[in-house]
Amino acid sequence: MNQKIWNRLSATVIATGLGLVPSGLVATAAPLDGEFAKPDLIAERAGEPQTTAIQLPVNSITQVETHQFDGRSAATLYVRNIPILTFLEGNGSPEARAAAVADRLNQLASAGVDANLIVASWIPEGDRYAIQVGQETLVELDANTILPDITANPADDALQATNRLRRVMGNAAPLQQIAGRPIEEARSEHRVKVAPKHPSEPVMFRMDGWASWYGPGFDGATSANGEVFDQYALTAAHRDLPFDTLVRVTNLDNGRSVVVRINDRGPFIPGRDIDLSAGAAEEIGMMASGTAPVSIEVLGSPESAMPSAAFPKK
Repeated sequence: MNQKIWNRLSATVIATGLGLVPSGLVATAAPLDGEFAKPDLIAERAGEPQTTAIQLPVNSITQVETHQFDGRSAATLYVRNIPILTFLEGNGSPEARAAAVADRLNQLASAGVDANLIVASWIPEGDRYAIQVGQETLVELDANTILPDITANPADDALQATNRLRRVMGNAAPLQQIAGRPIEEARSEHRVKVAPKHPSEPVMFRMDGWASWYGPGFDGATSANGEVFDQYALTAAHRDLPFDTLVRVTNLDNGRSVVVRINDRGPFIPGRDIDLSAGAAEEIGMMASGTAPVSIEVLGSPESAMPSAAFPKK
C-alpha cells in the first residue's frame, strides 16, 4: 500500500449556521473498542492514495480527510475512525461542508446527545434522504454527499450512514426503515430472496464481533464438514461451533439479518469471528465492505449448539 503524505494545516475558523467551520484543521479520534480504523478506504478506491487530514479540536471525536474521488476533490468525515459520509465538490467546498457537520457532531457529543434521536428521513421533493437529530436536519444526502462505500441504492446508503452514526455516537440499535418513506416504495426494493428467520428457535448464546465473507475460489471445494461448498447457500465458517448449528448474524451497520448454518471452519484472521458465504454476505449488505460489525446469535437447543470457551454466553 502506498504511503500517505500527511500535511498539518493551520486552522481558519469560519462561522456558519451549524457552528464553527475550520477550513484547515486535523483530527484526533479515539476508536471504539473493537473498531478497526480504515484511513485508506476512500483513497484506495479512488486510486489516488494521497490524503490530507484536516485539524479539528483536540477533544474531537471526528476526523476529516481530503482526497480525490474519481478525479474530484472530496472530503470524508470519520467519527471515531468510522467513515460516515464523503463530500464531493459541487455544492461548495467539500472540506468546509465536512467540517461543518463534524463541528456539529462534536457539539452534540459534548452535550451528551441521545443517539436514538439520530434517524434517517425521506424528503418527498426529489425523493431525497437526510440524517436528522431530533427535529434538526444534520445533513442531506445527494449526488455530492454520499456514503463512502456508495452503492446503487440511495435508500440503503442513507440508512447505512445513519446506523453507523447511531452506533458511534452512542451504541444505539440500528434502524431498519427510513422515517416518512412510503412502505410500498420501501418494499419494492427488497430482495426477492428472503433468508429463513427460524422464529421458533431460542437464542442460546449471543456475542458481538466482526464478520468477513468468502466464496470465489472456494465454490465447489470441500467444506470442513465434508460437503461441497456452495458460495450462494446460507452457510458460514466458525472456529468452534458444531457443524449444522444455526446462527443468526445481524449487520450492526444496517440492521439486516440472516440465519446461516455452520458447515466450515474459520476465519483464521485475527479480529474476525465468523466467515459468511457470499450468499449470506449479500443478504446483510456487506459484500462491498468485505467486513462488518455483527451480532452473532446461536440458535437451537443446548445439545445442538454448545459453544467452546472461545464463544462465551453474553
